[in-house]
Amino acid sequence: MIGAFAFGFESLFLLACSWFVFQKTMRREQADLPFNFPFASWQIFAGIGIVIYSLAVGGAVAATQISWLGWFALPVLTLLVIVPPIWMLFGLGTSGLEIGARWRFFAILGLSMTVVPVLIVALEIILLLGIVVGAAILIGITQPELLQQISDLINLIEFETDQQLILNLLAPYISNPVTIAAGIGYIAIIVPLIEELLKPLAVLFFAKKIESPAQGFALGILSGAGFALVESLNASAGSAINWPVIVSARVGTNLLHMTASGLVGWGIVSAFHEKRIGRFFAAYFSAVLIHGL
Repeated sequence: MIGAFAFGFESLFLLACSWFVFQKTMRREQADLPFNFPFASWQIFAGIGIVIYSLAVGGAVAATQISWLGWFALPVLTLLVIVPPIWMLFGLGTSGLEIGARWRFFAILGLSMTVVPVLIVALEIILLLGIVVGAAILIGITQPELLQQISDLINLIEFETDQQLILNLLAPYISNPVTIAAGIGYIAIIVPLIEELLKPLAVLFFAKKIESPAQGFALGILSGAGFALVESLNASAGSAINWPVIVSARVGTNLLHMTASGLVGWGIVSAFHEKRIGRFFAAYFSAVLIHGL
């Protein structure tokens, strides 16, 4: 229910984005008017209040473990916890900065909610599969007996339903320092390298038309906000019992995505407008470092 509700909300958001881009294709003057984000300081206090209240109510609903109550309450409460922080962070991060034309604002937002997540997930899965296959080949060449053990283990747990037994069987392998190092390396190095390069992809599309590096920073934050919205709403559909913990943690990841993408957006436009290529790489690797840490 949370996933379905989130999908419906995202669809409405994308319809709005499509409308403004459609206005541009019809050459209507209002599409090129500067977009002024409706943010005021009072919204910070209102947003915090909404989030705290929604977390309290949602936590109580999740604790009851009453299915029908969760079906009706948690989808709405998820939106009330996820959306206001993104709104507030974007308003604070772009305060005093010119965002540019309406159609470009919504085009970047729409691309960051659709094309970018698909590309990121696809590339991460391909690289992960490549790492797994490469590791299997390496183990098969250097330690064929270990490969046989893993094969036997897979056959053993294929139809097993006892999670504790599965965990006990896998423990010697997943607690291996090499496995841990590989997992951390993938999460803290490979994933940030991919995501921080692709999240501001829409900014790159319009880099020559963006007026200044400061505007590139603002639109980079927007790219991160679009990606964070989709990721957070989808991640929140994981478990009703752990709902308060999951949605609370998303506030931190939203801040991460928006800040890192803002840096890279600033670097992209600096490279195009001021020929500061070094600034782009500095911004990109800074974003990767922040994300990795």
